[in-house]
Amino acid sequence: MTTNSVDNLLRQNDEKNKYLENRLLRDPNLIGHKSEPSIAYFSFDVPEISNLKTEFVYNYFVKNERTIESTLAADIVVSSQDFFDDINFLLKEKKDPRYVTFQFDFSLDQNFQDFDITDNFVNFEGVGQTIAENIDKLFIEGASSSRFFAGSEMIDTLADRKFYQILDSTIIESTQENRIGSQNNHAHQISEVVNTQDLNPDTKKKLLDVLSQTQPQGISYAPYDTRLEDTLSAYDINGATSSQSFSLKFNKKFGYDLTSASSRIAHSIFEDEIRAYSPPLQSLKQSVIQDQNYDPLRVTVDDYNITVNPVQRQALEFDSDQGITQEMWLYNLYQNYPKKKIVGYFIEKSEVSTGGLINPVTPLVIENPNRSFFVDRNVKYGMTYVYKVRTVALLTCLATSVNAGVQQIEKINILVASEGVTSVVECIEKTPPKPPENLLIEFDYKRFVPIITWEFPSNPQRDIKRFQIFKRYNASEPFTLIAEYDFDDSELRTVPLETAPVENRYRMSFPSTLFYDEEFYITDEPIYTVACVDAHGLSSNYSAQIKIKYNRSKNKLEQKVFSNPNAPKAYPNFLLSQDLFLDTIKSSQKDRMTIIFDPEYYVVTKSQVDQTSNNTDGTLNYIEKDLKLIKVANDPTYKVQIINTDYQQTQNIDIKVSDNSATEIFLNAAQINNQNLNFQFGLD
Repeated sequence: MTTNSVDNLLRQNDEKNKYLENRLLRDPNLIGHKSEPSIAYFSFDVPEISNLKTEFVYNYFVKNERTIESTLAADIVVSSQDFFDDINFLLKEKKDPRYVTFQFDFSLDQNFQDFDITDNFVNFEGVGQTIAENIDKLFIEGASSSRFFAGSEMIDTLADRKFYQILDSTIIESTQENRIGSQNNHAHQISEVVNTQDLNPDTKKKLLDVLSQTQPQGISYAPYDTRLEDTLSAYDINGATSSQSFSLKFNKKFGYDLTSASSRIAHSIFEDEIRAYSPPLQSLKQSVIQDQNYDPLRVTVDDYNITVNPVQRQALEFDSDQGITQEMWLYNLYQNYPKKKIVGYFIEKSEVSTGGLINPVTPLVIENPNRSFFVDRNVKYGMTYVYKVRTVALLTCLATSVNAGVQQIEKINILVASEGVTSVVECIEKTPPKPPENLLIEFDYKRFVPIITWEFPSNPQRDIKRFQIFKRYNASEPFTLIAEYDFDDSELRTVPLETAPVENRYRMSFPSTLFYDEEFYITDEPIYTVACVDAHGLSSNYSAQIKIKYNRSKNKLEQKVFSNPNAPKAYPNFLLSQDLFLDTIKSSQKDRMTIIFDPEYYVVTKSQVDQTSNNTDGTLNYIEKDLKLIKVANDPTYKVQIINTDYQQTQNIDIKVSDNSATEIFLNAAQINNQNLNFQFGLD
């Protein structure tokens, strides 16, 4: 309602209507040539928050972190690997396993000086109220409706994900700030170091800091650590497109025509959402056309009225004993209203589900408007959430209720939420584990094989779920995975980035830190190292690399540290005092890579002493050992890593070698007789 009385408002409207009618009567030619004033529509305007910052915090692993949102102690499932240690840890740990934090600013600028800020709101009897108790009566700023206008808020449902795939493949040009610690700053550092010939310890330390950021800052982990459909739905940066919403006002008479025409071409991003408006707007159009009192050339009080569902209501009665007229009483009432207060914040929360659709979940409410920090503890790991923070205002105003044809002036309280500020949060961690510690190698003199042992590194997140044991024979060779211990007890397991061959994969119920290399031969001088992988597919760097040699004359295993720990997997020789980039190819201005597989030999063997034989005459038996220089498997066994040194992004390309050759078939020689050979050329 306006501050004018209802009578004054109607009087002004009657004068305006008479002016329009007289003008049309005097000049009929104006019809079809001039535009007359259109019907006004009603809208709220509530101040917004600013500088919204959201962050996912991951503290430690629990088994059901992907399947249940709740982080209450009663809902946390501990690991079966070390039950009592987990119980003790949870009893001592004061932090939740994971959560999302919200931080924002709120202040009233000069356009909203008539708003007050209060800690809470009370009803007309002085009883405290909460926003959470009245969510069903909450109005959205842009979704208010009147007799002639329909208001709604349109949200992109992401049903047309093809657009986001196209958008993801386009080039986005931007100027990145070269601040300390930023990706752009790391890119400048690595560019400067690679171009220098001085690989001193300080230089290597700088390169190590940069390369350690490659995996968490790159793009390779995303399809594995989150479901593919969730990642597709969050293609655009910070949800700039996928999380958009619009407040729309439709004239009920023309809304159907507008939406049906807008949805005829299916190339629009919001075509499917606009098409959904057509059926209800068609029904509204018919109701307005059939309204006998509707006249587009007349301004009535209905143009300024909306229908609301108040939180509280109180009837107001005119008292003639006050010594004033009823008109003056109404005038005084309208001078004191409306009253506007900011009472809190309403946070809409939606989960990006399978298929890319956004499904609303239980909203969050901040009852204190002076509180600018909030924590959402109910989140699943690996999920993508869309949050919209709305400011909630309590509007106290006057309204007219009609009961059995009798009008009654009432004082009402209504809750109105602003348009809102949106943020998209991917609940994934980006911190890879540290490499295993205390790598030791002993010798089993009964089995004549080395025993590799190691220890868990410091892991506050308690999420290490795999160990990988690697082996090579010299610095010019890459490491080969000879075993992977998989003791991941997650209820919903992550597909790892690096898939171990089936024959080298060991599924365990409990972690093991010991490995026997049964492929070891006395004459070998192998180099061993170990890495660990967490529950989310992130891999550590290599542990220390140890080279061993069996001294037959001393019957002793000799070993030395070949490399210090923490060498990146892409650069196993990183901490050696030799050329660092022998195993890389530098190229630019290329957009296609061709891989050619053309080996000279498919199988290469090496003569080895057969340790199982025991000849009485002291002679040795030799066997041929397949060096397995070519790994043939159904899973990818080779990787090519491409690093963009400008933007410090990396991508791995999987390579699989399949043996499609037919098995060897032995055929007996055919019987020679007169039926299958012809002897007419001189042979008897």
